[in-house]
Parts: sequence; C-alpha cells; structure tokens
Amino acid sequence: MKVEQPKQVLGRKPPPYGAMEGFKSRNAYSRMDADGDSGTVTSAVTSALHTESTLPCTNQHHSSYVEFNPGTVPCPTCKGSGRIPKEHEHQMVAIIPLSDKRLKPGKGHIYVIAGLVACLLTGGLLLLFLIPRPISIISNSPKITPLNVVIDTSRDNPYLNLEIVVEYNITNQNYFAVQVDSLTVNSMYGSKVVGLATNATTVHIGLRKQVLHSVQMNITFEKDYDEGGYVPWVFAVQCYWIPYWDLIFLNNAVASFSYYNHAEEATLATYQYVKCNP
Repeated sequence: MKVEQPKQVLGRKPPPYGAMEGFKSRNAYSRMDADGDSGTVTSAVTSALHTESTLPCTNQHHSSYVEFNPGTVPCPTCKGSGRIPKEHEHQMVAIIPLSDKRLKPGKGHIYVIAGLVACLLTGGLLLLFLIPRPISIISNSPKITPLNVVIDTSRDNPYLNLEIVVEYNITNQNYFAVQVDSLTVNSMYGSKVVGLATNATTVHIGLRKQVLHSVQMNITFEKDYDEGGYVPWVFAVQCYWIPYWDLIFLNNAVASFSYYNHAEEATLATYQYVKCNP
C-alpha cells in the first residue's frame, strides 16, 4: 500500500519556541492517521500547542514550589516551602556570605569610646570644680592711720595707746562658696605682743570672689613693757612732740574659714607702719 507524504499546512503562524519544543518531545509531527488527512494533522498540532501552553508551571517532582527566577533550584532543606520542622530548629546552621552587611563591624566600639570620653570629661570637670584651692589673705594698707591716740609722757607712768583698724582682702579661689568664721590679728613690737583682737563676725564669700574684712584693735605700751618703762616713755614722747612719727609693727593675721563641714585656716604676717597721730 502506498503511503502518501504529509501535506504542508499553509497559512498558519508558527507556534512559540517552547510550545514547538514540547510538541516535538511528543513526536506530534511523526504521528498521523493512516488516512493521511491533512485536517487531522492540523487538529493534532493545534491540540498539542493548546495543551502545552496551558500546562501549570511546576517542577518535575510535582511540588507546590513555583520557580520565578530561572537558573535556580529548590532549597534541599525545606523543599522550597520556606519552612523547616520545629524539631530541627536547633539543628540547622545558616551559612552567611562574607559580603553580608550583618557581618560588618557594628558601632559598638564607637559607643564604648564615647562612653569612656564622657566619663573622663565628667571626672575632669568634677576635679576642676570640687578640688579645694587655697584661700588667700593679703593686706592692702601698708600704712595705718589710727582712729584715736592716748599719750602720757610722765616718766613714772608712761603710756601710749593707738586705736587702729587693720584691713585684709580675703580671696576665695574655689568654685564653691566658703564661710569666714573669724579673723584674729596680733601686733608685735620686738618679741612682745602689744595688741590682740578678734573679729568673730561671719562672712560668706561666693565662688571666685573677694571680700574686705577688718579687725579693730588697740596697740598699747605701758610701764611694764620693759624694766623701768623706758620704751613706752620714749614712744610717748616721740608721738607727742613729733606728729608725723611712724611706728612699725609686725601684724600676724589668722583667718578661720569652713566649707562642706571642713575647717581650715589662712595666715599672713606683714610689717606695717602706724602713724602716731590721726
């Protein structure tokens, strides 16, 4: 029996490449009916193309995983489901590439350095403001003018009394306030004390401030100053007859102050001139 060659189907658009490949895989062109009807061949081709184009996009293992990116394979652990059994939660190990940003150093060291700098700065400021500094006392009156003078030039009972006010500048160099509790001054001529006075008035000095504090006292020369009362008699005569005569004394000042329940003292010794007349 003579077999006729299949006739070409004219006037039809070639199917897509993927559909044609699928069609070839089924040998659609090699299967023809024995009667050689070209209409039957055309129907077979059309049916194969329609079937191939409507197949679901699934892998060969018939899983529910749909692959959107070509060139990839399903995850061997979760089989493409994106989930693992709960009992395997502590058994799986994740492998992260070196280019992952989670492996890059964080900012923890910056926070540590910033904390250390802040602690050092705070400690330095505390040391700057809270460490006690000395409180200075100075005299700004090298020559003192007496308020009142009493003179007795008799040889049997010589007497000289000078009523003066001694002033001092007290400076607080601290960054906190201090309190001056008392100021004591004694005057010496030679090796003997000829005057002593205390000002117990409380004075508050603010931080980095200076105040003027004073003590009123009497400098007295009497007969018992030395044997025979020679020195008092000489001074009484000089002050009486020479109005501009000056006497020099050693004044020792002691300032007692306190801060934060802590007491300290500041001392000053100066030689000062005292006029004989107001």
